[in-house]
Amino acid sequence: MKKFYFLALVATVICFGLTSCGPKMQQARFENTNFASVTVEGSGQYGIKDLTTGKEILPQIYKSVGYYYSGFFTAQDDTGVQLFDESGKCVIPAQAQINAKDGYFEFVGNKTSKGPGAKGIYVIATGKTIINVYDALEGDGAGNFMFFAKGLYGVLNPEGETIIPGEYNLLIWDGEQYNALKNKNPKRPYLDEKTKKINWSRAEAFTFGKDGKQLKKLTTAQAKKIFEAKK
Repeated sequence: MKKFYFLALVATVICFGLTSCGPKMQQARFENTNFASVTVEGSGQYGIKDLTTGKEILPQIYKSVGYYYSGFFTAQDDTGVQLFDESGKCVIPAQAQINAKDGYFEFVGNKTSKGPGAKGIYVIATGKTIINVYDALEGDGAGNFMFFAKGLYGVLNPEGETIIPGEYNLLIWDGEQYNALKNKNPKRPYLDEKTKKINWSRAEAFTFGKDGKQLKKLTTAQAKKIFEAKK
């Protein structure tokens, strides 16, 4: 009986030793949040956990994970980097790059045999994804998105709807309204590309509200004053 007890005790010690010496679960809290990255030591695979509820937000299948403001997480694997919300829902599928901006996320798709990956934005307030078919697309101070395509400017609202058409050579948000200028006649541009001289009388300019509604037409003198001050 004593021999059996000794053997059982040895077995228990061995089991305990194996357990304590095995891989350990590690977690690292994201600063100022109740979320943490979790991984089994040495596995090279990471997930995300809610420390308040103990709920798994993302499984431990990613090469790396990160946290962005407003409760969004990035997770990277062999397909690219993805963006998830606090519920674990994927809001931007695998991309080559995702960057946080003021009120939205900007992403660049993976390259394909057809060329560079598509660009786009995910608007936090509306949950809308706008695929960027423009040369440039950037948030402005009005809460909209100014775009540039084929040498001209316009504006999209957070729903991705065009509120100022892309037909303006110059477009400025001054903190209260948009100021937009275009050629009266494209065949007689206000700007001489050779001499770089400006003939303001060949241009027409307007002001628009943040909703894209036209407020008034500017005089030549008003347009000159506004746009020369922004050079």
